[in-house]
Amino acid sequence: MWKGKGLEVDLSDGSVEKIETPSSFLRDFLGGRGLGVRILTEHLGAGADPLSGENEIVFATGPLVGLTPLSARCAAVTKSPLTGTILDSSVGGSFGVWMKRTGWDFVCLKGRNKEPAALILDDSEAKIKPAGDLWGKNTGDSFDLLERSYPGSKSFVIGRAGERKVLYACAISDMRHAFGRGGIGAVMGSKNLKAVVVKRSKARPLPLDPTAFEKAEKEAIRLIRASPVLSGGLKSYGTAAIAGVVGYLGIMPRSNFRQVGGKCELIEGEQIARSGKIRRRPCHGCPIGCKRVLLKEETSEDTGEGGKQREIDVPEYETLWAFGPNLECEDLEAIFEANRICNEYGMDTISAGGTIAACAEEDFERLKEKGRLAQWLKRIGEGEDEAGQGSARVSPKTSMTIKGMELPGYDPGGALGQSLSYATSNRGGCHLRAYMIGPEIMGKPKQIDRLSFAGKPGLVYRFQNLAAAVDSLIMCKFSSFALGEEEYANLLSAAVGEYYSPEDLLKTGERIYNLERLFNLREGFGKKDDTLPERAFERVDREEFERALFEYYCWRGWDEEGAPRQEKLKELNIEPL
Repeated sequence: MWKGKGLEVDLSDGSVEKIETPSSFLRDFLGGRGLGVRILTEHLGAGADPLSGENEIVFATGPLVGLTPLSARCAAVTKSPLTGTILDSSVGGSFGVWMKRTGWDFVCLKGRNKEPAALILDDSEAKIKPAGDLWGKNTGDSFDLLERSYPGSKSFVIGRAGERKVLYACAISDMRHAFGRGGIGAVMGSKNLKAVVVKRSKARPLPLDPTAFEKAEKEAIRLIRASPVLSGGLKSYGTAAIAGVVGYLGIMPRSNFRQVGGKCELIEGEQIARSGKIRRRPCHGCPIGCKRVLLKEETSEDTGEGGKQREIDVPEYETLWAFGPNLECEDLEAIFEANRICNEYGMDTISAGGTIAACAEEDFERLKEKGRLAQWLKRIGEGEDEAGQGSARVSPKTSMTIKGMELPGYDPGGALGQSLSYATSNRGGCHLRAYMIGPEIMGKPKQIDRLSFAGKPGLVYRFQNLAAAVDSLIMCKFSSFALGEEEYANLLSAAVGEYYSPEDLLKTGERIYNLERLFNLREGFGKKDDTLPERAFERVDREEFERALFEYYCWRGWDEEGAPRQEKLKELNIEPL
């Protein structure tokens, strides 16, 4: 459901204005990613410096947040300092549910505070508080201080990487959930914004049509429980379960994409599960719980006896890959430590691993020296190494990026639909704009030929539209392994008391994707940027790719240069930027 109200916070002068959210914004863009994109494109002019006070960040919940399983999320939208494109990111855990309970659909932050600050939200107002005691601290220490100051609250913070404007710095929530990719943390750091805290509220979001919602939710839960991917692999091993499938099919990149395939048992979920006691740490209300911790018993230095157990976060598949096969690293402890450092400093693991891979390509052996990877990551987090600027800037010849964003751990040549999704992603080299790994690798919703472009442009177009809608509801991406546009539309209709057909939902996603495209076109991006790194064309036929790209433009209603035609904008009720 929607509350119809938001906040605009100007950090420069400390002013806070309560805003009535236009009903057309909610109806046409839903919430989360879509609402954030709509607000940002209205407020931000062309050519704004992402690390200036001119840039803005919109944090937004969605109409399904906190109402149904796999919906505990919050979205952030800004202009990326890493890529210069539109950037959206969403975080799991529990922050989104707490923010939803305060009743604010969104919080838009602009300007720059003169001194370190934290934004404190409750169900009646927002306040800017000094945060000098937090500045200079990494995420763990920051959370400890915030818990003492605001017991029972939920928050997200930046670490030292965000303070030092590392271009792929994250904001971290609940110690293990990240606003990842593209530099949300750097934008916060540029604004001297250390943390956002939401105080507990007793209010609970309720659907406007409870009877219809109960029916739609029961069906969604039934499908989630029946999904082999969700209730099997992900529930048993977390996202590390993906490693086995990707490795078996020989599409896991190695050595900065110079090679593909080879052994990957080290990072497979089954292997990690054998290394100790594993516990699930699910997002709020989630029945799957793909987040994992490894329990290690600490030994007392004085007695040599075991003491209390310490939790070590088990990295996501993309992190295991980025610091493992991508760097020729075969030391699982080193990979876990790299993940810990990134969480502490607040850094995107894919971009960190991809940038180190590009910089170290000719000498991976040196990285195998004990502690060297950890030392390099700490230098980056401290702002002492140019690798914090991303591989496209510091090592362009070996950079495996699209629009300046490092690619994740799926070889473009082994999943051609995914390669087209990579190339046309509005936020850069991202696998989540249209997760074609689903049908091409995991056979969900059905198996398709991963080594052919045939039929892929239309599927990418549809998957991108659906993903944009799901990111605006907001629900976890993994829900799409079980749910389709019909189930999402039924949940949405019952939540807001207004009918959305499956086609309406997809049209909303298309509207969001086209508005993002207009933003990027205004910033100088276009057809020239809808491509793959040169190295990828060693395994992807360039002519076939170009034909698929042209067909994709036709599906989108864009011209030969990748710009939305006027009739398409009129159909979607979007004004040119």
